[in-house]
Amino acid sequence: MFGIARRDRFKLCLFLLAAAVSLLIFGYRLLTEQSNMKVELAYDYEDVLLLQAYTGHTQDQVLRMLQRSGITSIAVPEDTLTNLVRRGAAAWITGEQLLSMSRFGQIQSQLLLNLIRSANIVPENNYIMVDQTSTFQRVQNALVNDLGPERALAAGRNVLEVRGQIDNLGDIGLGVDENIVKNLALYKFQIIPKLANSRRIDDISLALKIDTVSALTTVNTFIFSGGEALGYGNNLPLVAEKMAKNGINFGMIEFVKQSGALNLAENLPGYNIGVHSIPAKQLQTMNKDRALNRYVLAALDRGMRILYLHAFVNENLSRDLLAYNEDFIASLRGMLERRGFTIMPIDQVTLGFSEELSIVIGFVISLGLAPVFFFFLKIFFPRAPDYLFTAGLAGLILLDMLTLKFNLFNEWRSLLALAIAIVFPALAILTQLPCEDNWEALNFRKTFWLILRVVGVTLLGALLIIGLLSDGYHLLKVYQFRGVKLAFALPLLLVAFYYFMYPYRITSLRFILKRFLQSKITVGYVLTALAGLAFFAVYFLRSGNYQMPLLSGETALRNFLGYILLIRPRTKEFLLGYPLLVLICQHLGRTIDYRYKWLFFAVAAVAPVSLLNTFCHLHAPLWVSLLRSFNGLILGLALGCLFNFLYKTAEKAWKYLL
Repeated sequence: MFGIARRDRFKLCLFLLAAAVSLLIFGYRLLTEQSNMKVELAYDYEDVLLLQAYTGHTQDQVLRMLQRSGITSIAVPEDTLTNLVRRGAAAWITGEQLLSMSRFGQIQSQLLLNLIRSANIVPENNYIMVDQTSTFQRVQNALVNDLGPERALAAGRNVLEVRGQIDNLGDIGLGVDENIVKNLALYKFQIIPKLANSRRIDDISLALKIDTVSALTTVNTFIFSGGEALGYGNNLPLVAEKMAKNGINFGMIEFVKQSGALNLAENLPGYNIGVHSIPAKQLQTMNKDRALNRYVLAALDRGMRILYLHAFVNENLSRDLLAYNEDFIASLRGMLERRGFTIMPIDQVTLGFSEELSIVIGFVISLGLAPVFFFFLKIFFPRAPDYLFTAGLAGLILLDMLTLKFNLFNEWRSLLALAIAIVFPALAILTQLPCEDNWEALNFRKTFWLILRVVGVTLLGALLIIGLLSDGYHLLKVYQFRGVKLAFALPLLLVAFYYFMYPYRITSLRFILKRFLQSKITVGYVLTALAGLAFFAVYFLRSGNYQMPLLSGETALRNFLGYILLIRPRTKEFLLGYPLLVLICQHLGRTIDYRYKWLFFAVAAVAPVSLLNTFCHLHAPLWVSLLRSFNGLILGLALGCLFNFLYKTAEKAWKYLL
């Protein structure tokens, strides 16, 4: 059949089945992602008050500005004693301070005078006075639920006594102010409650808290303040149950570590949503363009669907801060809309497959990997017997069943995805670049087709990873691709190892070690080793988001490419990987000595490694990854041709001068 040996037909069928399933998932993701091109622009209510203070405008003017510029939602944090005191809605004083003021006759408030006369003031206790009766009742209920009735007592009209010293008393969540919610509803804003956790609160009070906040208005999402998710301690399952019952999403704030957040997200399948925020202090040190680019990249590259905004209040930025903030929000909205996003409140993000279907898909794809791994092994060990394929297939089936039984299938899928990310970029180079030292320079058409074949093999691996990890957890960035550093390093090392050892084929580990130990060490080898170490150091440090600062002018180049190409290609691809592949096709055996092809081929493997890594960012929309890869390929080919032309021109000029 099609010239394929009988013993290989079963292997091909397994692989084609896995590829077909992955292709169907690829198409499904493209369709569902288009229906989820929505972004919610949220603004912190504390920043509304901050803009009032810094600009002198009324709250109505600030809210109308936000409404006009495109804000869809307001994040309303739970009241705390600290916030109530700052807003002038409450007074908070210790017994020690109260007694000292009484001795010096500094108390003018009749309420405090009555408190001193009627109560036994204890220096270690705290006394809280709240103006509005409704707010007082809410504060009292919250403190009783948190501290217990024996520690939070009424000490008079609208006065609470909190017994003993409590370190976080000022940060205890006191519920969301209903009056604030009603006022914001007049401006048609969606409300995002921002709740604080307390490990002291019991199950009944916590459940009541969630129900009460959910009932205030139409709420789609909760965000949690501080370093802990609501319920962290012993009540995460209860919080997940209540949120799912009320149809509430969990807003996971990107790059912010909250204890219990991952556990809560795992217990809320289908109710997770990514949130990106620039911390308020950091925002004040940034200019408008830098902040805009960061928010747009968060939505476009990483699938964040709620952009949580703070106010610019640095008076050095503008004389009219209200207009400055309005222009920033309007610009952000325009940039997002030009990229196909709809700005609106989000009730739910429907991406990915159920856990049950993901297991079935993972099982099918894992079987399709058996022939791939066997073929890869045969490249290094051509005489590997066929029974190794049978053993490998049986081993994969056994591991599928064992990991499923012991609830480790997610980890097993992640390991398989890492294996794909290592094998396929190496496979792309090993199957397309020559082993023998009889290479003839290719014309542009053949060069183009060779690079396209490298890209095609790599994209097969990307397709399998997409199929393997297209569950909701990965697509919503609850889980991320694991082993990025290994996926960047091992393909290059495998390529270098293969071509360095190839002249004698790889017959035994003993021979490999003997040949290595008998190699002569020259200055050239030492310099090459040092250059290799420097390359790998930069290569590794640039493979993360925040590990190595950008070079001078690189930010401007990235922004320029993002502006003209919509999606910026990866620097490693278009500046290094693809141009080097072009130069190899044109100069191997002439300018590039065969003795060093292992080094050039290994560096050229950066192109397929980076290409496949693009699709390992599973939370990024597929069309973004496709466009990024296409831009990298076209720009890389263009630069490769340019470098080749410049080299040949310089070579001719040099010969002419000589």
